[in-house]
Amino acid sequence: MLFLAEGVLIGLTLAILVGPIFITLIKISMQYGVKAGMAAVAGIWISDVLVIILAWWGIQKAGNWFQSPAFVYWQGITGGVIITIVGLVSFFSNRRYEADNNDDRKRSFFTFFTRGFLVNFVNPFTFVFWLTVLSAQLIHTNIIPMEIILLFTGILATILITDSLKVLLSKKISTFLTPHHISVFHKIASLILSLIGIFIIMRVV
Repeated sequence: MLFLAEGVLIGLTLAILVGPIFITLIKISMQYGVKAGMAAVAGIWISDVLVIILAWWGIQKAGNWFQSPAFVYWQGITGGVIITIVGLVSFFSNRRYEADNNDDRKRSFFTFFTRGFLVNFVNPFTFVFWLTVLSAQLIHTNIIPMEIILLFTGILATILITDSLKVLLSKKISTFLTPHHISVFHKIASLILSLIGIFIIMRVV
């Protein structure tokens, strides 16, 4: 159950990051309703699953090279450093996310699904994050497939549940999305993300 708990913790950290995905979900839900928001959630979730499958397929396809101690070590170090840097840069940045006022009620749910899918899939951080998590697990030669399944189940289930809650509670959340609150949540999540990066580095060293 330790791997499941670790997955939930990682999922919760990703959930409170105030970034393009968070803003996209709130914006779509506020402008087009819950069904449109859920379509975007489905797109985001499917893109995560696809990236995990691609990363795992790549590791398996490359065989011993991807699973060699040297690759796993340096991928873990590199990915951990990138995640830590992304967290620190995000922590010290003062980026503002502006609302999109282009309101087109004729958009289909497939459009929202595609929008959610692309906002996550084209983000390089998504690939770096999942590949790093996979590599960090492969460093444990005694890890069993069920433990990996529990980890990713915890992450994906948490992402799905929290993203769905963002959509269902979008109107209430929007009332608290003052610049100050956004900044506080953003900095907390960024700091936790940096700590996860450091934890991954320590795990592979």
